[in-house]
This record gives sequence, C-alpha cells and structure tokens, in this order.
Amino acid sequence: MQPLDPDPSQPSPWHAPLKRRTVLTALAVAAVQAGMASTLGWSPLALADGPDVDAQGFFTLSQVLTGYDDLDPLIAGRIARALIARQPAMAGSLAALCKLAAVPANRDSAEALLASAKGINEGDAALAVVAAWFKGTVGHGQDAVLITYKDALMYRPASDGLIVPTYCGNGPLWWTAAVPDANASIYGPRNAA
Repeated sequence: MQPLDPDPSQPSPWHAPLKRRTVLTALAVAAVQAGMASTLGWSPLALADGPDVDAQGFFTLSQVLTGYDDLDPLIAGRIARALIARQPAMAGSLAALCKLAAVPANRDSAEALLASAKGINEGDAALAVVAAWFKGTVGHGQDAVLITYKDALMYRPASDGLIVPTYCGNGPLWWTAAVPDANASIYGPRNAA
C-alpha cells in the first residue's frame, strides 16, 4: 500500500489558521477538565459547616492509620466525603486527625497516631477511618454507603491465595484478563510464554 501524498493545492489542516469556534471549543474542554480535576483531585473536602479537611492530609492520615502506602487517592476522597456526609461533626474530627498525622512523631506508626488521637478524644474517629478502608463501606446495615468492594483492604492479607469473594468464580472483573492460550495445558500456565 502506497502512502497518500497530500494535494499541494489544498491547505494542510496543520497549517490552517485558528478559528474562533476552535478556540472556544478548546477553552470549553479545558474548563470541563479543570472542573473534573478539582472534583477528583486534591481540593479541600468542605461538605459540611465547620473546618475544611485537606484531602492530602486525609490521604496521609489514611496511609499512616492503615499501614499501606499504595492507597488510591480517589477512594480516600470518597471515604472522607462519606464520613462527613454521614456525620457532619466528623469534619472537625478529620481536620484534627490530619493535623496529628502531620506531626513527625506520629508518621512512623499507627499505634502512635492512635494514641495521640485518643489523647484528644478522637480515637473513635480514627478507628472509623480504619474501618472504612478495611471494610470498603461507611456506616452499618441498611444505611451503609459502599465506597469500594474490590479494593477494600480486608482482602489484601489473603490476596496471594484467595480471590475477592464474589459470585464470579474467577474474581471481580475476571473477563478483563487476557484470553488464555488455546494450546495451553490445563495443568500449567494458561498464557503462552
């Protein structure tokens, strides 16, 4: 197949002058992207009257309390919003806990941070954050809000031997994996080497 030669009599789309419609469309797309970035990014979590909760501070708090450094920041934002929506006074508690997590002495261990939290009567709020991360839900019973199922931390300790429990025999989203090689043995590796 031969490459198409551009017609020299026609102007190239790469050298066309900018049109007002193109510029306005690009600005509208940029505004939408900026709005989505502020919604999903590291903006203050102000959902209730009271102090704003710094999203980066809550993410650091979550990392220290759970002991995992590879948490998802989007899940962190959802957990914080759900905790505040469920109990508006939680905004003040989370703001206080974020300040405690910023203290260098509390960054090394969850036990030190929890002891400091109990010292200012915020131990229950700290445990609510840990419970939300490990269960993947905020609240109890019929009023519980599902934040994440597949990424709940309670499944990590046994992830080397067990799949996340589900009705699908091969785990959640099993159909997104690569298709097994047709010639592979049922007793050996399922993908071609």
